[in-house]
Amino acid sequence: MKRRQLIASHNDFWRKWVEVNGSDESSYHTFCLWFASFVNGLRS
Repeated sequence: MKRRQLIASHNDFWRKWVEVNGSDESSYHTFCLWFASFVNGLRS
């Protein structure tokens, strides 16, 4: 996955995430952890 695609998918996921979980700091922190594990899953 190219970096540009990764940023685009990050933004798409974040929009969907905010609809469900809100956009406060703890929600964003959880999202970052989830997205990092998602990306690591793609690489392995």
